[in-house]
Amino acid sequence: MANVRKSYLRREVLLGCIFIISILLPMVARGEQRIKRFDVIDLEVSDVKWVYLKFKSDISNIDHGTDDIEIQRTNIPSIAKVRSFMPFFNETHATFITKDGAVHTFHLHYKISPSVSAVCIEGGAIEPKDIIAPMQIELSDERTSHITFPKKVLELSVGCDSAIVDHVPNTDNMVMAKCYPYDTTLFKATSLTVVTEDKQIYAFDVTYKSNPSILNFSVDEADKVGALFSAISVNETDMNRLGEEVLAKGALLNRGVVDGKMLFALQSIYIKGDVVMFHFAISNQSQIDYDIDFVKCYITNRKNMKKQALQAEEIPPLYEYVPASHRLSFVPALGSYHFVLFYKRFTIPDKHNLFFELFEKNGGRHLQFSVTNRDLLGAKVLK
Repeated sequence: MANVRKSYLRREVLLGCIFIISILLPMVARGEQRIKRFDVIDLEVSDVKWVYLKFKSDISNIDHGTDDIEIQRTNIPSIAKVRSFMPFFNETHATFITKDGAVHTFHLHYKISPSVSAVCIEGGAIEPKDIIAPMQIELSDERTSHITFPKKVLELSVGCDSAIVDHVPNTDNMVMAKCYPYDTTLFKATSLTVVTEDKQIYAFDVTYKSNPSILNFSVDEADKVGALFSAISVNETDMNRLGEEVLAKGALLNRGVVDGKMLFALQSIYIKGDVVMFHFAISNQSQIDYDIDFVKCYITNRKNMKKQALQAEEIPPLYEYVPASHRLSFVPALGSYHFVLFYKRFTIPDKHNLFFELFEKNGGRHLQFSVTNRDLLGAKVLK
């Protein structure tokens, strides 16, 4: 009788367990259906190159699991950049939440030269169509390279201190770059990345070359746009056209200096909107070529000129126009050279003069002359 009772109890317990399980299983299944699993994207990062991530929506939150990783927002709210502080860090994760509610998680691990420099994050994996392929450029520690972009530059960076990058003064769409001037045997190949106002990312792989084959270049047909000057209302294309007009009008002034069989003279001054243009001529009546180093412009007091000149602040030109027939770095023997310098419009204070100096490269034939405020106020308007 006791055995029958125990068997009955075991059966009742078993039936009870089955009943409970039958109730809980659908609940567990429904709970699992409520949990959304996000894809994890594999991403290589480096300590010498930035990796740029472009999302479909602005980034609202960023979280990563270790201090070995550096993540920075950019001037474009939907773009961030990632790199490591050191090589060989422990693998970790980083999560980005965007304002459209999407969650993007990345598995980060080290590679000195990541296979991806910049990528548009469209889904749960990196597809070949999403990758922004880097362009290859050579930089020197002795010469500066200039890159022109079709739109205003909002963000620029290099992956490590092997290279230096900065905006070209007074322009919106040009950057200048060179290698850091130190022992080039220690140079590390790095990245240079530029983001423009239309949210385009331009990625470059940077290598060192003492004498790059190309120093100045443009991307995405930026040569058709030319430089966009933030300080004035005209662009590079406009100034090339204006330069041609100024040279075609010939000489209107007789201001200059003759020394050592060299003539350095101001031929004319023109005004167009907020731009002032100076037409210069250099004539070499000697038998030795004149290698042009640079032209310096500054305003200083007429009294104590030599002392003041040392303290005067140089006025850098916005642009230099040189006709195609004169695009040399020297004035040949018994030859001449014409060019136009563009400045943002200005006037000369009372008791001051505007000085121009021409310097010879590796030579002593430096030429200097000045013009007055009366000369500047007599500038012709270019229609």
